[in-house]
Parts: sequence; C-alpha cells; structure tokens
Amino acid sequence: MLVQYHIQSEKWHKLEIPEELTSWGKAVDDLVVNDSLLIAIDNIVLPKYILFYPLNTTGKLEFSHFRELKYNSSYETTRQGRISEKYLGLNSTTMNHGMVYEHFSIYADLDLVRSFAISAEVKRDENFNYQKPNFNDFLLIEDKLFIGNREKGLGVFEIKDSYFKKSKDRFDCSNARVSEDKVNYKEYKNEEIIRLTIIPNETKIILTIRNMRNEIRYEIMDV
Repeated sequence: MLVQYHIQSEKWHKLEIPEELTSWGKAVDDLVVNDSLLIAIDNIVLPKYILFYPLNTTGKLEFSHFRELKYNSSYETTRQGRISEKYLGLNSTTMNHGMVYEHFSIYADLDLVRSFAISAEVKRDENFNYQKPNFNDFLLIEDKLFIGNREKGLGVFEIKDSYFKKSKDRFDCSNARVSEDKVNYKEYKNEEIIRLTIIPNETKIILTIRNMRNEIRYEIMDV
C-alpha cells in the first residue's frame, strides 16, 4: 500500500499501484521527490520498477506511468536514491557467489533507457564477516557525482555522455560498467565522511565528518 496525506485538506489518500507490483514479493521500498514528481522505487525481486506520480496541490496524486529498472547482479537491494535536473542515481547492494558489491547506477533521464554503473566490492574482515558498506552518501550536481566513501574519503566523478549505454533489446537489462578507478578520491585520514548535503541556491556542499572518537565536524566546500 502507498498512502498520501494532504496537509491542506487534512485527508489521507490511497494511491494507485499497478498490477505488476501487487504480486508476491513486490513492494514500494523508497521514495524520491523532485520539483514535479513523486517517484516510488520497488527495489527487490526482479523485475524492479519505478512508479511516477505528478505532484499537485489539489489533493490526491494520480498515478502516471512506470518504468523497469536495470539491474547489476543478483539479490539487488536499493539503499538510496538521488535525483537532479539531469540524472537519477541509485545506490544498491548485490550478492553473487558469496561476493557482496555496492553500485551507483546513474540514469541519463527518467526514461531509464541509457545508464551506467560504478561498482565496488564490500570487503570481509579477519573473521570473514562483511564490513560496513563502502558508500555512506552521494550527491548528483550538474555533471558530477560526489561520493562519501567510508575508507577512501571524498570521491568526485565526472559524468560523461559516452559512459551511458542504451539497452540493445528487451532482454538486455543490465547496466554498462564504468571502473571505480575513474573516481578521484581525497583521503580524510582517521575520519569518515558520513553525509553530504547540498546548500540550496549555492555552489557549495556540506560534508559531515566523524573521527575515530565519534566526534562530528562540518566542512563546506565549493563544487
């Protein structure tokens, strides 16, 4: 079930969900909002979908359409979504043959036809237990992807049109690959970037940084 509360009218509305998402194992798992759309993400059990609801101020949001998401590997779960004027970005994890990976899937637009993904392996510790995810947070600003990496620090990746690949046919449902080596990282020794925040109407972002003593500090940087 997906419900909406309209503040002005003080009314609840049950939103339409297409039949494709009413089968076993399907659900709305995350929400992303931009200036004109509420975007609902179904992130588990193939195929995966994104639902679109145009925003309005009059009352109930009406369902518009849905698109099928591409995938990176098996058992994929979307953890976080970001949307900008140009791109939609999703952070997800997968497991395949005992290996866990994290992915940034970047879509060229909301048609979800052209995309690519940056992937990184989640390492194990000395007891063979999986460590925390590598990617704490990310932002999409203009043609840049900013990454808060747990170990590597602040990553900046320049998005190029040549990275995006279009599906060859309806059976070609995976993302094109771009190496994480193309991400430029700035190390924060003995510190971890845990959150990235856009400052509205400014070409600056705020880094929330935690040190080994669990103390928090903030840093403002130009983008």
